[in-house]
Parts: sequence; structure tokens; C-alpha cells
Amino acid sequence: MIEAKNDKSFPNGDPSGLTKAATSEKSDQGQNYSALANREADIAIFVLDRGNSHTSFQDFEAVTFIPEQPGFTVIIDKSKGDYSALKTAYALSREILRAWDQGPNDWKPIDLLLKRINRELKRLEALDKSLEKIGKSANDILSALESVENTRKDVRDSVESLTQATDLLRVEPLAALERRAIYLEEALPEK
Repeated sequence: MIEAKNDKSFPNGDPSGLTKAATSEKSDQGQNYSALANREADIAIFVLDRGNSHTSFQDFEAVTFIPEQPGFTVIIDKSKGDYSALKTAYALSREILRAWDQGPNDWKPIDLLLKRINRELKRLEALDKSLEKIGKSANDILSALESVENTRKDVRDSVESLTQATDLLRVEPLAALERRAIYLEEALPEK
């Protein structure tokens, strides 16, 4: 059973916690226990969005397994389209169910798997941040390049206009309109 909440009011529910929220149904673990009971599920997955979750999840791993339920708390990132933690929890749930059919010793490595998965998800998050910074820098460089190209065109036009003025000056004195055009960096009037 998968329960998804995009609601900051659902805190982490820790049965060993001292607050009322720790054992409330309106918590991640409370929702998992309700899903297991009401839907007769074997494993529950509580999903929340990193950008819109209770502060109690701030330091949470992307995938947290709660063996006593059994269930998962999973943090996705909708703004980046990153649902890898949910896919991982779903795949692990399927493997746990398969392993249970074969006996309890077959699913003991789940802690190792979760630690490695969370490590890799953190690496992915760091890479995403790096790519975002690189992308911003690349956009800044492209913007600066465009600005330099525009300035270069303006300078080239100015040099061309001044060359025309110099050529005119060799033939006859510049009129007031021509001097004004040079001063204002405009095209010289046609004669």
C-alpha cells in the first residue's frame, strides 16, 4: 500500500517520541499503520515531497525502512521529477515479500541495501545541485557572450560610421547634421 501526502502538517511519527504527534495517525508511521490495518497490506510506503514536508523530515534519508511495521517512509522531489526513492522502496518491498516466502534469513541484507541506496541517492542529489550550478554558469556565460557580441557589432558600426565621416571630411567639411550624427553615434545622413 502506498500513501502519498503533499502536506506539511504530517510529522514523523516515532513511537518512542514524547509528543502527541509521535503517535498520531496524522504522521508518516500512523498512516502506514492505518494502511496496513485498513487495506490488509503486507508492506506500507508513506511518500512525501521534499519541498512540502514537515520539518521533522529535514534530516531524513530518502528511503527509511521501519521493520516493525513493516513499512517505508520515502521522500521524493516533485520539482525535479525525482521519484527514484519511491521506485527503490517499491522494488525493495517486492523483494522483501519474495524473501519472506523463502524464510526470514533471506531479507537480512536490507539494512546494507538501504544504506547503499541512500548513499547513492545523496550522491545523485549532490550531482543535481552541481549540474544546476553548471547550467546557471553556462547560461551566464552565454548571456555575457551575447552582450559582448552585441557590443562588438555596435563598435564595428561605429567604426564604419567614423570611416564614412573621415572619407566625407576629405572631400568637404562636415555639415552640422553630420557632426551631430557622429556625436550621437548615429548613421550619417544620406547626401
